[in-house]
Amino acid sequence: MDDKRETKMRVLEAACEVFAEKGYRDATVQEICVNAKANIAAVNYYFGSKEQLYMDVWQEVLDRFRSQYSVDIAEIDDAGERLRQMIHQRIRHAFDDGPAGRMRKIIHREMGDPSEMHAEIMERFMQPFVMLLVGTVAEIIGTDPADVAAHRCAFSIHSQIVFLNIMRLKCKTHHIEMLLESASPSEEQIDEMAEHVITFAMGGMKAVAESRAIDGEKDPPQALQAGGR
Repeated sequence: MDDKRETKMRVLEAACEVFAEKGYRDATVQEICVNAKANIAAVNYYFGSKEQLYMDVWQEVLDRFRSQYSVDIAEIDDAGERLRQMIHQRIRHAFDDGPAGRMRKIIHREMGDPSEMHAEIMERFMQPFVMLLVGTVAEIIGTDPADVAAHRCAFSIHSQIVFLNIMRLKCKTHHIEMLLESASPSEEQIDEMAEHVITFAMGGMKAVAESRAIDGEKDPPQALQAGGR
């Protein structure tokens, strides 16, 4: 790796860490460059601006997430299995304290104190996941993704994962121990938690679909009759 590329990667790595810990507004170019052992002009030289560096950090942490959790969920044909993999992936990520785990910290900081790039961040990095979840839920309950029922079910699933992430970020070890039987759960315990969320989600969606089937006089989707497996 040549010197310029090495310096650029050091700045990007330092920025991932600083933005994850402090958020966009409180992170400074000076701190990033000091941590990267680079000249303070390096951010403008390699990235053009702090704003563009922040966007590149979002892409970097997303790429690391995809590399760490290699299952391409969008390519899974069966909606029930797609949802299962999605939930497992996100709950494992909630307990990932490595480089790939920075994504949840950066999301939390951005949602708590939106930057000037918030609209673009939502469109590029957040909405694709949300719409994949909504579309998957719509398939499972047998409705259109525009249906409010699909959005409500997706919200109910996503909220559990978001709250688990917040508990980890806020170091709510007592609550985590209550849910997973350990403040530092094993992979098996994390997977058990994921399976609980899946079971709870499928049961809730089955109830929603059955209620709608009674109103519309049609049977619930086959995926729910089979328990989503």
